[in-house]
Amino acid sequence: MEEGLATADGRRRPTDRLTLPEWGKLALAGSAIVALGSVRPWVTLRRAEAADITAGGLSGDGVASLFFAVLVAATVLVVAYRSDAGPGRYSAWTTLFSGITVGLLVYGVYSTGRSDMRTFAASSGAGDVVALDVHASLFVVALGGVLLVAAGVVGLLRGGAGSPED
Repeated sequence: MEEGLATADGRRRPTDRLTLPEWGKLALAGSAIVALGSVRPWVTLRRAEAADITAGGLSGDGVASLFFAVLVAATVLVVAYRSDAGPGRYSAWTTLFSGITVGLLVYGVYSTGRSDMRTFAASSGAGDVVALDVHASLFVVALGGVLLVAAGVVGLLRGGAGSPED
């Protein structure tokens, strides 16, 4: 008996080959980059007279960005595995939505950190030092989000109308 995945017409397709378009590969790369940056802190608000406040990472919004990275990777890989045509428009929409959401998370964490810094600086004494440390992981997650948006747009523009996913 032949090894492989049964297709609609009864043929067997080898399971070691995935149908993955270029935008799908870009989506997987973006997901990996978002996941990599999601586990580290994004910003730290440092105050001289009080404890530091850290945002992002697995104790903050990094959990949400990690969820979207896993969602995109799982969607693209499962559809590529189950379909001869590969990922279609629904996978592209999922990728685009996830990329935009990750971008909004990054922006929200950064802008909230800046706002909190101004608030603490205004309310503190003259000797209190307030600083906002932006960690490289914030930029890593932002880059991954940009890649997800690009992959989603390319997937929508190049997505085949005959895809079983449509």
